[in-house]
Amino acid sequence: MDKAKALKMSIEKWQEIINGTTYDHGSENCQLCINYYDYNCDGCPVKAKTGKEDCFETPYYKWSIHHHNDHKNPNYPYKIICETCKELAENELEFLKDL
Repeated sequence: MDKAKALKMSIEKWQEIINGTTYDHGSENCQLCINYYDYNCDGCPVKAKTGKEDCFETPYYKWSIHHHNDHKNPNYPYKIICETCKELAENELEFLKDL
């Protein structure tokens, strides 16, 4: 699958998370991760933007840490539970759209 389509699908995932119609299952339901994670994220537009693997220094990383620390949920799936979750999900959506 090409980058543009994978990015579009990842954007759609985050819109659905915000809408409450799906959950975040980490790399299992991120088309960018499905395409690039096994290759140290090489080729992923997120890594191209940040220079980091595993979405470090992105809104997604903050989303994951928030669930782990504030909701005591170290395991997927993640969903919007509070206003901070919603804000972080919206930040991730905008980050992806800006790629």
